[in-house]
Amino acid sequence: NSGTNRDPAVDEALARVYLMTYRLRQAESVIQQWIRDAPHDGRPFLWLTEFDRRMEVDNSEALETHYREALERDPDLDAARLGLAETLRKSHRNAESALEFQIYLTRNDADAVALAGAGRNDLELGDQESAIHRLDGALKLNPRDAEALKGRAEIDVARGDAHQALERLNLALGIDPFDTEALYSRARIRGVLGDAAGARQDLESFKRFKNDHAELLKLRGLLMDNPNNNSLRSRVAAWMFAHGRDQDGLGWAKAVLASDPDHAATNTLMAD
Repeated sequence: NSGTNRDPAVDEALARVYLMTYRLRQAESVIQQWIRDAPHDGRPFLWLTEFDRRMEVDNSEALETHYREALERDPDLDAARLGLAETLRKSHRNAESALEFQIYLTRNDADAVALAGAGRNDLELGDQESAIHRLDGALKLNPRDAEALKGRAEIDVARGDAHQALERLNLALGIDPFDTEALYSRARIRGVLGDAAGARQDLESFKRFKNDHAELLKLRGLLMDNPNNNSLRSRVAAWMFAHGRDQDGLGWAKAVLASDPDHAATNTLMAD
């Protein structure tokens, strides 16, 4: 009841439970209540971005709004600052992104994820030296940072070293075989190196994974209208497991089994 004084701590705890059990529409409703109960707290807006992620919402405008609302209330909310920087980068608003990355890195200079994002943003701004410094810094902290590997591969290509670029992209795809950006880049590099069969294979995988994601978006749309449909939720869990997103798959599967422990398809998934 929105007319009743509520405890924001209760809202937060309930939202956490709903997110952890993938009852996402309920989570969104509670987060909105949390905003009403604690209008000066930036965290519920940050939690809305997690709702968007789990619902596979790819809307940079909505994400930007949520991050800015969070930072307006708490400028030191680092996760929102980094999220805003990444959202702006992916929207190719690179000068704005650079400012947000700089604020974040002033407080978190040993964050490999932020260094990789800032380095890739530097590349789009044409500052190759700064990009190399930051990307190498990210790889020193985490040699398996796929974003940094993709950024360094881009620099390798610009410098005419396709073999080194291929090596880095092979590493990135070893970390995440479903990375469509890395697959497309590797297809181009294999073509340059005369590996027509490898390039064709990568492009086929790229197209297949793009189509697979369209299937997931269709499931998301059906779930919007039927949020407690365990057959749909089980299909989402299966999709996640099949595409290397095991933690998300586990979350969806556990949500199904919490409401129906005998759900056959989901028990089969978990057994596998």
